[in-house]
Amino acid sequence: MYFNLYDYISGNLIASNNNIDFGKILQGQHCVHPIILKAFQDQETNVSNLKIYLENKGSWQSSDFGYYISPTFVSGLESGNMVDHFTEVKDASSSSPNGISIGWDSTSSYYMWLDVNVSPDKRGINSANYRFFFDHS
Repeated sequence: MYFNLYDYISGNLIASNNNIDFGKILQGQHCVHPIILKAFQDQETNVSNLKIYLENKGSWQSSDFGYYISPTFVSGLESGNMVDHFTEVKDASSSSPNGISIGWDSTSSYYMWLDVNVSPDKRGINSANYRFFFDHS
């Protein structure tokens, strides 16, 4: 499985990648633009039950990690407009509660928008960790 990243206004492909990077974020603010991605099957067939977990907030324990999922691209959905938020799931497994289900068509997932609002009380650099689970044959 691999991920394509998209421009939040045009929906144009930016890159194919295995990493998610929010870039520079100011404390007490949302990321400048949301990350928009889709998962694509690589060697897998019959992908189902795709879920994403926020497994670790890193040093950003008081921060909010938002998301939005849609089968179609929505132009201009801004950071800060995500009404749904992840619950941190330490040591996530495919059966852990609080996984976010992501729809799947014949070869790719639905679009996912990711946002973070970094709390003003934390300094330093540390990575959050997302984990994906899916069934395939």
